[in-house]
Amino acid sequence: MKNVHVRDDSSCTPLVVASYKGDTEVVKQLLTEGADVNATDTTYGVTPLWIASQEGQADVVKLLLASNADVGALDSEGRPSLWQASQNGHTEVVKLLLASNADVDARETAAGCTPLWIASQEGQADVVKLLLASNADVNAAQTGGATPLLMASFGGHTEVVRLLLANEADVNAAAQMGGGITPLWGASECGHGEVIKLLLENNADVNAEQTTTGCTSLWQASQMGHAEAVRLLLENGADTEAARVTDNVTPLFIASEQGHAKVVELLLASNADVNAVRNPDGVTPLFMASEQGYTEIVKLLLASKADVNVVHKANGATSLFLSSLRGHVEIVELLLAAGADVNAKANNGGEDFTALRIATMQGHTQVIKLLTEQGARE
Repeated sequence: MKNVHVRDDSSCTPLVVASYKGDTEVVKQLLTEGADVNATDTTYGVTPLWIASQEGQADVVKLLLASNADVGALDSEGRPSLWQASQNGHTEVVKLLLASNADVDARETAAGCTPLWIASQEGQADVVKLLLASNADVNAAQTGGATPLLMASFGGHTEVVRLLLANEADVNAAAQMGGGITPLWGASECGHGEVIKLLLENNADVNAEQTTTGCTSLWQASQMGHAEAVRLLLENGADTEAARVTDNVTPLFIASEQGHAKVVELLLASNADVNAVRNPDGVTPLFMASEQGYTEIVKLLLASKADVNVVHKANGATSLFLSSLRGHVEIVELLLAAGADVNAKANNGGEDFTALRIATMQGHTQVIKLLTEQGARE
């Protein structure tokens, strides 16, 4: 064979190329002829062992390890071979590297993530088992404070979550990233029902708040419209009135604003305050649903005795005014039937506007008809 150290156009040695391809016969020959087992390519800084581990070439990994390949060598981004094999779910390679004393908790340098962390994020359950059996730190967090359990919960990786919890992962560990979010918060945001069940069964704090906003898992699930997650959280004592600290927006308010009718139904059935107001404008869930045109939500809120005449503190607008402005005919009809003040006035630029006047300006003929039938005046 020609010069075993000559590099190709990508700066790779023959041994790196053969290792990448999984060509065991060529690897054997190169090693026999004195190829440097730890020579890196000059672009990515990868060794033959690193690239073989990434690609899951277990037979090549065996050969390289038998030739004293550096099991702890990092690529140019600071990732060891075990980290890369764990990310890609190459179970046999992980076994080989661990048997050769690879550091089970070696962190990549960019964010301080361990092999267990990346395997958990990627949902590599078999790799997670191997790492835990080798005493990987189950709570090793990256630089933002995110633990393996948090990442598995975000990803909805139920089996990985189960494994981590069985190995005493901290179920309530909050990460600085995202403002102090917990595994339950992450699973709730993404609507992973089975993960939520597991976390709650393992004493997750159902009312833990995001430190920056005060938003709970219930709040986040309500915003995203994850009805099953909302149901599970409510059944486990979630506080329906835990509000965002910046404006007092509750789960019911955000669900109404976003148009999540099933979530609204669940929250109302759990006695959520139908008239909880947003600060500083004083508007309610009904106000937002009326403006957005969410007819089913308006029906649900009215059936739960929502105040139909709440006014915007700054301009005096009502739910009827806004639904008339938008031309939401069915909602206008519902509000009128619920006793909305047909002649309430909103103020814009020092000028008063009634629902009828604004509907007329917008040309909403059906709304005009409904309002005039109820004695509306411009």
